Amino acid sequence: MKFSEKLDFLMKVTNTSNSALALSTSLDPSYISRLRRGVRNLPKNENYVPLMAEYFASHCLDDYQINALQECMPGSYTVSNNRSNNAKSIGEWLKEDNDHPHDSVQGLLDILEDFQFKKPQNWSKLESADNIEIKRSLVSIHYGFTGKQEATLAFLMEVINCNKPQTLLLFSDESFDWLGQNPEYAARWAALMIQVIAQGNRICMIHTVSRNLDEMLTGLSKWMPLYMTGAIEPYYYPKTRDGLFKRTLFIAPEIAAVISNSVGNMEDEAANFLITDKKAVRALTSEYNNLLALCRPLMRIFTSADSQAYNSILYEFEKESADAIVKAESFGILTMPDVVVDGIIARMGQNDGQEIAEYLNIRKQNFTEHLLTHSFTEIVTVPALDKMKGGRLRVALPDTLPRQDVFYTQGELILHLENMVTLLKTYPNYYVYIDTMNKNEGFMLYVKEDVGVIVAKTSAPAITFAINQSNMTASFWDYLNGSINRHRDPQLNKKAVIQRLQALIKQLKD
Repeated sequence: MKFSEKLDFLMKVTNTSNSALALSTSLDPSYISRLRRGVRNLPKNENYVPLMAEYFASHCLDDYQINALQECMPGSYTVSNNRSNNAKSIGEWLKEDNDHPHDSVQGLLDILEDFQFKKPQNWSKLESADNIEIKRSLVSIHYGFTGKQEATLAFLMEVINCNKPQTLLLFSDESFDWLGQNPEYAARWAALMIQVIAQGNRICMIHTVSRNLDEMLTGLSKWMPLYMTGAIEPYYYPKTRDGLFKRTLFIAPEIAAVISNSVGNMEDEAANFLITDKKAVRALTSEYNNLLALCRPLMRIFTSADSQAYNSILYEFEKESADAIVKAESFGILTMPDVVVDGIIARMGQNDGQEIAEYLNIRKQNFTEHLLTHSFTEIVTVPALDKMKGGRLRVALPDTLPRQDVFYTQGELILHLENMVTLLKTYPNYYVYIDTMNKNEGFMLYVKEDVGVIVAKTSAPAITFAINQSNMTASFWDYLNGSINRHRDPQLNKKAVIQRLQALIKQLKD
């Protein structure tokens, strides 16, 4: 169950209203409503959850309520007539889904896998300024979520009408309910943002990592179309903030700005200021730059035009000593024998084939050196036999090579599998997990524990994200490591995996 579903169940079984729970937790009733409906996720401030748990435990005193809790909550949680113990169990149960980021990571990968640039319906209507009123005063005031919608659309039209490429400066640790609750508005906003980028503008964005992980991954998913353009530079402020005082800064230097402030969860009551006074906009730009100086890059984003920069990042990533897990749509390049690499590069017709082969050789040397001290787990999916025999298995090419479909010959695939068997027998730290439940294709996920993660979309339009923010790295690590741990026997058993690969090699040779 999701947090929202658990909260709704507890409120129903205790006959609790939004206002009653809000009074006991010092939250706004409208915020409780959004938590209950799943519009907002589990709050980062864990002080909220114990207060909720204590309230529900104190209102679950009748036998039918205790029985309902016992039936709904997993057996690992103790539910009895002891109020204190019940409060502890309810609190841990409410926080449980926040400790398991599997669904959020999987959702982000699903979006990445399926993403295509699509022109929205009624594009011309969405991008038109006809229905967007721009108030020409130096400062105009717009109230609540509706006001922020109005001010933001007018801000984007100011940027579009200026027709002078620049870098927009965006930051907000206020709720994004103003954007996500209305699909029609979100479509208008997205169309204008894409038009802004199409005019050559770039975006510097400071993300709020004090939001819970689910919110952050969901937010990244919503921004995916813009990230795919390669025009966004994302940053984050690394220190913890209490979330009491919140601020929004949307700035187009020398043109316009949208700003707002709120306390707690009162964003829907806040005043939003659309400012076109140049002196004020310059002052706000300085404020943003001072904040940016305290921030760190959240991720690096690479398109096909950034191969040299990506080579450098990948080299640094693979030099770091740490346990690693990689999941791709086919067998990995690091375990591919040199003769197969040479054959594939020659078949691609690369002029710089020798340089590519040397670079891959360095990566493979790093790989085998690290196997002496750290584990490396490769999660693979075994395709249908007729697909492999028919030469229809696509090679998982490294991100530094041009995106094109290259397929294994039957002989190359046999050599690759034989090399994986040799590595399994030679290196105790090399593991292969045969995934029989894989649903994702077209991406590669490569994680090093406590170091970082590389997420690459290998199908068109291709893009690669390199992330080293600690919480996001941990979430991707838990996502891959958790799926392996749930099926550790027998797939990770060396003998069983070797036998499976050897049987597959025999089938390919027959």
